[in-house]
Amino acid sequence: MDVKYFIRTTGERELNETYEQISYEKLIDKDHRYVAFFIECLEYFSQWDSVFIEDDVILCRDFKNRIETAIAEHPNEIINFFNEPLDLYFKTRESNNFRMNQCTYYPKELTKKLAKEMRIVLSQFPDYPTDWIEDIALKNLNQSHIKYRPTLVQHIANSSILGHKNFMKWRATFFIDYYDDLNIDYKKENLNWSEEKQLHLYAIQKIKELNKNL
Repeated sequence: MDVKYFIRTTGERELNETYEQISYEKLIDKDHRYVAFFIECLEYFSQWDSVFIEDDVILCRDFKNRIETAIAEHPNEIINFFNEPLDLYFKTRESNNFRMNQCTYYPKELTKKLAKEMRIVLSQFPDYPTDWIEDIALKNLNQSHIKYRPTLVQHIANSSILGHKNFMKWRATFFIDYYDDLNIDYKKENLNWSEEKQLHLYAIQKIKELNKNL
């Protein structure tokens, strides 16, 4: 599949070894321009179907194969491969509420249009974070996206370069590696109560381990 991978970084954080699974281009926001920089990235992406990844995640095992299989199922849709802290849905679904941009696929046909709208929204709400600006822009464009489950990345940063206060809550319960570790079939139509409980408890355990190691 002809998809390009881009890693957004400020250059202050080293990439972990899971990024070695893919060939990527670094996009260095050395001046911490956040929203404006992301908009410029979107304009740049208009040349390729692109996967945008932040520098503070772990990529799942077999990441390249898994993400490109998912993209092949929704090639013309924006696909978010992470989830916001309180999103406890474990099924892939269409959504009109965009939150968190740790790992997102953008088809090239949509990027310039989205960037243009985000510039307008940014001028109206200059203090909003990137994902809020993106959410409003997508709603203005009447453009939905796919929330992919299980998540294919896990947030690991124990401090936020962006200055957010709730960074410790940015962890994905339904991370695909946790399914694998527990031998739970992520392709099932529904999880039973025992499986959901297993995943939640295991996620808490793994998140504690992440916190200790950072």
